Amino acid sequence: MSARPTTRRALLLVSAVIAFQFLSQSVTAQLSRFPTGAGRSDVGWSELGTEHFVVIYHDGLDSVAREAAAVAEAIYPIVTSNLGTDIEGRTPLFLSNLDDVPNAFAFGDRYMFVWMRGIVDDAAPAGIRASGRAKWLRGVITHEFTHVVIARATATWSDALVPSADVPRWFNEGVARAMEPDPWTSDLDMALRLAAVNGRLGFDLLEPGILDGTLLYETGHSLVRYMLWRFGDSVIARILDRGKGFFGYDFDAAVASATGVALGEIRADWQRAITAMYAAEYAGREEAEDVATAATTSFEVVLGARFSPDRRRLAVLGSLGRGRPTRLHLLDVGDSMRTKGAPELLLDEPAVDAEFSWSPDGRRIVIGKYRYGSHRALVHDLFVVEVPSGTLRRLTSDASVRDPAWSPDGATIVAIEKRIGVDNLVLVDPASGARRDLTRLRGDVQLSTPAWSADGRTIAVGLFDVSGARSIALVNGATGDLRVLTRDSAISRYPVFSPDGRRVAFTSHADGIPNLHVVDIDGTNRRVVTAVGGGLWSVQWVPGSDSILALSFDTRDRIHPRLVPASRSATPSPLPSVQPKYTAWRRATFALRVPTDAAMERAHILDSGAYHSLLHIAPLVPLLPVLEPGVTRDGSTETLHPGIASVWFDPQAKHILYGYLTFGESLVETGAELTYLDNEFPIAATLHLDYSLARRSLLDDRDYYQRNRGVALLLDLPIADGDALDIGHHVYLGAARRSLEPWAAEPFERDTVGLDPERARLTEIVVGYRYGARRIYLDARVRHAEPALSSDRRYERLDAIVSGRWPIVASGDIAVLARAEGAAHFGAQVAQEHLRLAQEDQLAGRALSIVELVDPERNYRVRGHDALALGDRVVVASVGLQTRLPLLEDLLPLLSLLRPQSVLFVEAGAAWDAGRTAIADAGWRLGAGGELRTELLPRTWIAAGAAYGFNAEPGRRWDLYVRLSQGL
Repeated sequence: MSARPTTRRALLLVSAVIAFQFLSQSVTAQLSRFPTGAGRSDVGWSELGTEHFVVIYHDGLDSVAREAAAVAEAIYPIVTSNLGTDIEGRTPLFLSNLDDVPNAFAFGDRYMFVWMRGIVDDAAPAGIRASGRAKWLRGVITHEFTHVVIARATATWSDALVPSADVPRWFNEGVARAMEPDPWTSDLDMALRLAAVNGRLGFDLLEPGILDGTLLYETGHSLVRYMLWRFGDSVIARILDRGKGFFGYDFDAAVASATGVALGEIRADWQRAITAMYAAEYAGREEAEDVATAATTSFEVVLGARFSPDRRRLAVLGSLGRGRPTRLHLLDVGDSMRTKGAPELLLDEPAVDAEFSWSPDGRRIVIGKYRYGSHRALVHDLFVVEVPSGTLRRLTSDASVRDPAWSPDGATIVAIEKRIGVDNLVLVDPASGARRDLTRLRGDVQLSTPAWSADGRTIAVGLFDVSGARSIALVNGATGDLRVLTRDSAISRYPVFSPDGRRVAFTSHADGIPNLHVVDIDGTNRRVVTAVGGGLWSVQWVPGSDSILALSFDTRDRIHPRLVPASRSATPSPLPSVQPKYTAWRRATFALRVPTDAAMERAHILDSGAYHSLLHIAPLVPLLPVLEPGVTRDGSTETLHPGIASVWFDPQAKHILYGYLTFGESLVETGAELTYLDNEFPIAATLHLDYSLARRSLLDDRDYYQRNRGVALLLDLPIADGDALDIGHHVYLGAARRSLEPWAAEPFERDTVGLDPERARLTEIVVGYRYGARRIYLDARVRHAEPALSSDRRYERLDAIVSGRWPIVASGDIAVLARAEGAAHFGAQVAQEHLRLAQEDQLAGRALSIVELVDPERNYRVRGHDALALGDRVVVASVGLQTRLPLLEDLLPLLSLLRPQSVLFVEAGAAWDAGRTAIADAGWRLGAGGELRTELLPRTWIAAGAAYGFNAEPGRRWDLYVRLSQGL
């Protein structure tokens, strides 16, 4: 087996690509599409400054900006004092109502970004991330500013080179959660209780499962509170202060210094404490399987489920197994509401919400789903799905609505509309999509999961009111008048009406664990239905029955739908008395607490005005060392060119600037590239300046070096599909002026046609189109060089790639991959850019050139072959069988995060001169092999494999390779 330079550099290639990915055009394109207001020329941005913050906001958010400024100033002394770190200067806080993102983030110690959709999400499984009474703006600003202070407190000199997280993420998120206004709540217990009794408490997403994201926060949250209880409320400040050293910040050493105990021992003690506590709480409760029957066991995780009005079908939004996508399925239902047969895929669409509703005639289902709306805004809209065809029809546009429920008479649909953090019920016409307001709530109010009474007169809805109470309310379906049904201090969610309209079932945390309750619509005769230890949440009162469809966390990894008799009663046993050493951590807090809304004073505004993103460009990666291969001018000596790379951008990613500079033995060997992406308009513009001295592709088994001088401009118009997140179009137009100078060309001065590198000045115009979807990927472009624009050549070159993926089993775990790529050149070719079947993969060679990462060449190669073939036509096609690796993922759960795949393939390719050779006589090469691959970036794969060239030269038929590829 021949181990060519490709295999010797496999590890270097992988590490270099990952380390340098922020400099690649693919990554900057992804960054530019992040929903932060980039590309929105229709809105203006303003800023107002306080003593410690600059609030940046767009049109329509003036009052919210002032409220956020007051919150930020009120929490500043709380967070900085608790963590023992002041922030010099003013921290930017961005506010946006342009996208439906119920989240926020902090970028190191540089800025915070908050979307005005409310961080609270009661529609998440069991509401496990929606806890406490504090309204979301206080909670989210406190949380994100805590991240800013932690980043500032732990920053060392190394962050000036490459910014990196200096503390584990569980600690970062745990401190931020513990700093929030709310104490520990029963919502948080639910996730930890399940993980503890399953022996699967995870950190940093190392225990894949449905609770990954929650446990990352709440294991950290509980461990931080445990440390506060055990070592005092100043322990976190001491940890942040004591980890700095010459080589950066050492978290383990900081913990040992601040507490006198090793981190591993603290974690072990914490785990024993919470395991003992939760095991005692769980042991005295019912098991879900003992009080309810499974509606279906075909799914590993079910996020939403609904029986059709005639109970003959069950619609399920769920995943069939680890690593499989969550999709909407249908199951047939027989007698006694038992499902039969295998699930049938109804809708192969991502980003479908868990709340959906059948039409009264059972022919349609209304869903809420993410889509790209006007100006590429990420919004929720309603769609109608025809049953059983799965045909999808969009009902609303740019409405920001979710949680739809079809009225019993089929005349209207009620849904929740979000406007700048305030929720209201709207009525939507199921034919036209026209909507009108039903409620006119004001203030910081959120709603969730509305449900109709059988007579269509009343709507039950989950209410998170201005006081922070989570209760069930009844809304008059005609007038919008609201009446609170449940009035207690417990969290209540997910109301569903009984078929006779006299009772409402809902989920309550009254005894500390979410369970089913039933109450009459006048608020009397409240009854506990279940008292299970894992928790249940109500989904639907099954039509024409006395059964409640509920979802249960059966284990850390499974959520199953279950049928619970509504007539049963349960008497929850009190949570057991456990020694304080196991429970006291839940009451531990920081010394200073975030004030209530009433205690917050209006912030003093020091200055205000327009915000200009161009003035806020700052380094993302300030200085990244690079090392590039090279040779001297006469080709006699190989050299290594040290250098630096850097990435700059503004917080909204409207402007992205990246480049590098390398230094040779003399100034004439200096190399540099600079790329600027302007993304503040609907059409993105990229300017590329090139003065690189770089290794390019091999020429006749020799490395070829070239001095590139050039400038290029590319205009890219992204066109999102109106209904699907994962379907999109790009139309691009560009122009380039390039000067190619062979470097150390003497070894190539020979008579081999097409291999003698030459000087050339080229002026090109480029037109291209790219289409990406679930099954098909296409990228094609045409380049035209024109002497009238002082180009040395006149030619046209067409490059194209098309790939497809077709599942052959319902789960999608096994699929056929097909791929074809090639090029055709018309006119004179520049020797070093001659079309060819290459000898090795795109990034292969004795050393890795930074140019190959920043500005990679198109590369055509048949795996299993390493001989050069020239022509003016080239094509490579392959067919493969792709499978997931569940066994490997089970053995090494961390691998499931990378979603590895195996591919067995056969491949053929040829290069030929169309003027002299017929395609059938092109000397086709044939190879076959297998590889392991993972998606490094969207539709960009990195793979390692082995291939056999059937008609390769004897002794050179085996090929080990590492490669990057585009497509599916």
